[in-house]
Amino acid sequence: MSGNLVYFVHQPLYDRDLERHGILQLHADGFHITVIELTEIIRPETPRPGKPARLPEDIEVIEPVNWAAFETLESNVRNADLVFLFIQSYGLSATTLRPLRMLARTGTPYAIQGTTSMPGSTHHVHRPMSQPLSTFWNRLRHMNLDNSIISRLSPKMLNIPAAKYALVPCAEEVSISGNSLVGPKTQIVPLHTSDYETFRKSDLSKVQHNSAENRKAVFVDQYTPYHIDYIHMKARPIDPGIYYAKLRAAFDAIEDKIGIQIEIAKHPRAKYENADPRFGGRPIHEGRTMEMIAESDLVLTHNSTAISFAVLMRKPIAFLNSKYLYQIHPASRASFDALSKELGSPLRMIDDLSAEVFEGLFDIDQYRYSRYAEQYLRHSKAQDRPYWDIARSFINEISKSDPALNENDVPGK
Repeated sequence: MSGNLVYFVHQPLYDRDLERHGILQLHADGFHITVIELTEIIRPETPRPGKPARLPEDIEVIEPVNWAAFETLESNVRNADLVFLFIQSYGLSATTLRPLRMLARTGTPYAIQGTTSMPGSTHHVHRPMSQPLSTFWNRLRHMNLDNSIISRLSPKMLNIPAAKYALVPCAEEVSISGNSLVGPKTQIVPLHTSDYETFRKSDLSKVQHNSAENRKAVFVDQYTPYHIDYIHMKARPIDPGIYYAKLRAAFDAIEDKIGIQIEIAKHPRAKYENADPRFGGRPIHEGRTMEMIAESDLVLTHNSTAISFAVLMRKPIAFLNSKYLYQIHPASRASFDALSKELGSPLRMIDDLSAEVFEGLFDIDQYRYSRYAEQYLRHSKAQDRPYWDIARSFINEISKSDPALNENDVPGK
């Protein structure tokens, strides 16, 4: 198999992205791959790591510094057999407009990824007018006006064609519903999430239980005061001193009242030393989140995507929050509330460490856990095979002349 593939990505590549985006797998199949990385244009504040150690030498990564420089890359796109539009998963927007216009001019077919959704985070589900007035006002203050206008346009108004493929990692109603780039002839590729992929490749499917005297809890760190997503969202700044002080007090109380040892699963981008004083000297482990969840009796988190592993392993989840954290941004508040409701586990406000904060810590709603896995972790028609093995079986005859995608095949026509 051979051909030219182009990736549009919105942030620097890490080694794990080479597999998550299928770059290594498709390169091994003989495809020539070019990556156009738009970090400097879309997210210039993003930290820049070094070149991924596993990136093959013949894969070119192009980093345009502005949209004018991006426009000079049209020949790369025109010569591609397929473009992976991995900038974002929500359809037409201020961010995707120029790349999509280039795809329209060149006639190059493209694939999108449906969002790997979590409760409360899908843009088409959120209805601000059904929220309290304070939430609506906060959303209005944080609104990107250009994006708000562009995202409401129909792609057919700009002669932008529908995606040829939609890689859908969970239920379609939460992954691609409302996505303006999905047309009637878009081929749905039923898949599963990257967390499900990691889990299925592991040997951790058997739930482990510790003896009563050796019970463990894991706190899934999100590097919350410094998380890049909160910067992009223009959320209210989080004071690290206040944030970590509340966590330490909560951890002390849980360990004292429940008799359980808490350890920290470090966020991949976090900069901590082991036994960091911000966590009260507790053990901190890097790169072992799934394993730590498997070895634990209780999972503590705010709204980390790693709860997927806890759901798959049927581990009890305690959602720790505070009045301070709850108010930083309407989107995060929607996520906190929706996760709590979806899994039947209450938000535990650690401002007041009274007895009710510790009630039912080990309860699990088995029905809700099963429903969560069906909705958010795996498409019901996905084969039990590796993610990119499935995707590659669909993307095996790439051709610009495919009648399923022509100049008239725009969403809504």
